[in-house]
Amino acid sequence: MWTVSKAGDIHYLTSVGGTAVHYYKKAGENNFTNSTNCPPPAGDVFSVGEHILVVTLENGRPLIKTTLASENAWTTLLKEEKGDLYRHCNVTMADNKIFLCAMKKGKGEKQPITLLTYDVRFK
Repeated sequence: MWTVSKAGDIHYLTSVGGTAVHYYKKAGENNFTNSTNCPPPAGDVFSVGEHILVVTLENGRPLIKTTLASENAWTTLLKEEKGDLYRHCNVTMADNKIFLCAMKKGKGEKQPITLLTYDVRFK
């Protein structure tokens, strides 16, 4: 998963040998920095102004983490602790809204789909 910030900073999340790794570099720099202190490379990654967002499921529930572009200082914006459990999800973002389309966990391959919407605004 990767994204480029408004300023041109590059962020790339991947898994190396089963470990999550965040590669990032500030616009204009030649070399990437990497860190294993990062969110899992699942779901999707977006650039919102000067922020990078990772939207995924953790233990079957929505998780949204953010860091400033060109940094690796992740904070949690949302971590659902209760409610439905989901098997997997697809994520889209438009007009500062995150649309998380998730399939509920249950027996069998056909389960209900839920659309979760989150409004994301930074000052």
